[in-house]
Amino acid sequence: MQTSPFTSDGTLQEYLRFLQRYSFFLFLFTVMGVIVTAALLWFVITPMYQAETSLLLMKNRPGGVSALLQKLEGNLDMLGSLQNLGIQANRSVEQDLISVLKSRHLTTLVQADLPALRTLPEFQSEMELSTAQENRFSPAEIERYFQHQVSEVLQEQVVILPPDTRHTTLRIRAELSDPVLAAKLVDTYVRHLQTFMETLLNEEENEQLNYLRTQTETQQKELTAAEDALLSFQQKNQTVVLEEEMKQQIKGLAEIEAQLLSAEAAYKDTQGRQAALSNSVAEMAPESTLTRNELDLNLAGLQQRRLSLKRAEQSYNQSLKSLPLRALQLARLQRQVSMKNQLFLLLKQQTEATALDQVRQFKAFRILDPAQVPFEPVRPLKPLWLALSAILSFALALLFSLAHQSLDLFKSST
Repeated sequence: MQTSPFTSDGTLQEYLRFLQRYSFFLFLFTVMGVIVTAALLWFVITPMYQAETSLLLMKNRPGGVSALLQKLEGNLDMLGSLQNLGIQANRSVEQDLISVLKSRHLTTLVQADLPALRTLPEFQSEMELSTAQENRFSPAEIERYFQHQVSEVLQEQVVILPPDTRHTTLRIRAELSDPVLAAKLVDTYVRHLQTFMETLLNEEENEQLNYLRTQTETQQKELTAAEDALLSFQQKNQTVVLEEEMKQQIKGLAEIEAQLLSAEAAYKDTQGRQAALSNSVAEMAPESTLTRNELDLNLAGLQQRRLSLKRAEQSYNQSLKSLPLRALQLARLQRQVSMKNQLFLLLKQQTEATALDQVRQFKAFRILDPAQVPFEPVRPLKPLWLALSAILSFALALLFSLAHQSLDLFKSST
């Protein structure tokens, strides 16, 4: 029965003699491996520096039409519920910011402000042209090619970290071989993002305010016309009050017509959101694909809802023909006046609220932690690579030594 070599004095002495015989080779090979690795780390591999900034996202801002529909649902009793109409009163600020940050439009603005980016090695390697390309491209095409290549590198080097479920901060991180340019790159992204979002919000506020003012004026004219029609009918037929029994009989028709009105408003709002997304710079971002699909589904569902409500309205009108004609006309006129009066008041309130929001100048985000110039590179980790090279070099030298000793034993045995 053989004993373990570590408990046998003879075998342990053989190991010690082996290490003593190849100690110089093991030491020399390990040192050479560490020296080669150090030369690569200090003179060949380009160190990368990381700069990061944090943006505190503000609360979502409701759009004009969607916010109006939300108020209608809460304050106008005759309108049906809008929960199933696909209306989202709050647009996600987070999705807007990420889409703009990943857009080629913002990347073009950033590289125009930082021409020094093209001098960095990570960009130089992507901007090399072959002789055939130099002969084929015009100066304008060469510049467009360079812009495209710089944009591609920026898409890789600039990382957007969206907020998790517990935090509301959006982080922008960039890695470059120049620490100063890394910090400038992040700050430039934030500056252009802030300018773009302020312009976008101001344009949307103006569009919403103009839309609400137009609708308020239209509703005021319709309210005046409805009041004149009711007064004229009452004077002509000498009818002022509608009997309670007749009110209950036409209540179903009133609810159907009110639901049809809300469905029409939701349909127009969804169409407007779809058109705004198509004209937006962020429309080409991958994150907007889900939004476009949801809008298409909403439009299809709202179209079916409109058709079904119109059919229900026609059916209900047929069933109400048995009511006295004067009572039915009076009830409809009174209902029109009441509904248009509430709609007019809500539109006026929303117009004033939108005007106040425009004065307050809503900000989509606040800069929480500005970018700082990094002192140490994040890649490569020199101590780690030196330690790994020492271990691997020693293991490789030990393997060569074992192979050499086995070869000597084989030759001596033969």
